[in-house]
Amino acid sequence: ALVVLVYTFAGGLFSSAYTDIFQIYLAIGAFWAAFLFFALGFAGVDFGTILGNAPPSYIDLSGLTDIGNGALINWAGIMALALGDIVALDFMERVFAAKDGKTARRGAFMGGGLTLFTVIPTTMMGIIALYFLPNLADPFTALPDLAINHVPFAIGIALLMGVLGASMSTANGGLLAISSVMSRNIIQRDILKKWLKRPGMDDRKLLRTTRLFTIPMMAAAFILGYLLPQPGVYLILAFDIVFAGAWAPLTLGLFWRKANFPAAITSLVLGSGLRLLLFYVIPIELAGLDTMIPPVVSFVAFVIVALATQKKHPGTERHGVIEYVPPEQDVVAGEDLKGYISPSGLKFA
Repeated sequence: ALVVLVYTFAGGLFSSAYTDIFQIYLAIGAFWAAFLFFALGFAGVDFGTILGNAPPSYIDLSGLTDIGNGALINWAGIMALALGDIVALDFMERVFAAKDGKTARRGAFMGGGLTLFTVIPTTMMGIIALYFLPNLADPFTALPDLAINHVPFAIGIALLMGVLGASMSTANGGLLAISSVMSRNIIQRDILKKWLKRPGMDDRKLLRTTRLFTIPMMAAAFILGYLLPQPGVYLILAFDIVFAGAWAPLTLGLFWRKANFPAAITSLVLGSGLRLLLFYVIPIELAGLDTMIPPVVSFVAFVIVALATQKKHPGTERHGVIEYVPPEQDVVAGEDLKGYISPSGLKFA
């Protein structure tokens, strides 16, 4: 935690991006090396024997079709990670920092391809653990056990470093994104400019404020991780919540000309609130529906409210903003729309 805090504090998105290159590619290489060690029989056991030891439901598609075998929760996880990640702040910050739209698009496709490429060895390590660790008491220790006791030292070290590196990559992205939102969106734009009617911070002060926010953010994350050390659960839950409330406003805001502010707020509050409510009322056998229902409700609510409020809040006046690129000084000042002029000549500064 301290290492992540130091290099994120010092270098921001630059240090985050450049360390990500080493961390992620190390993780991908380590997982493939460990998987091939077992798949090619170097562990002394034929890979067919390892696969034959796994229950059929572990390696067929029943996990996506049979509710009794976890289909609901599996689809919920897929949807939360696939669609919820689109709204995630750490993903957005990399998109916004890209040189141009083509670079951002290419990076997104490359990231998706590498994710699919990584899924093969990571999922198979669980099947391998069933054979080599049949009496494992805590499933969360399966990967460290395999890395320490069942693969060559170099592969084991790389595997553990890869997992740690991937965790650090996720941590620094989230840390930077939240700190930036707190300083630039909340402090600069909302509190100083809108509420207090003050001129706001210059670039240097805004950078200093963002850096200061990384400290309490990391402290809170450290305490939470210490009390409940399950980072995978936190990751899915984070994407789950933004999927429930923010996916509809983002998607319709980009592609529907009638999208407007009242619809976005209604959709965001209703979707997120419903997700939290269903967390407590959905029975365990229907787990997964609490992830899939809120985005649909949020989407429908967005459309209804947008259509009902078009006269007072015409969406077409702001829709063109998706093509507008504000000057850097306006972004820093929290005045993103200062230079934007709507089709009818309105200004929103």
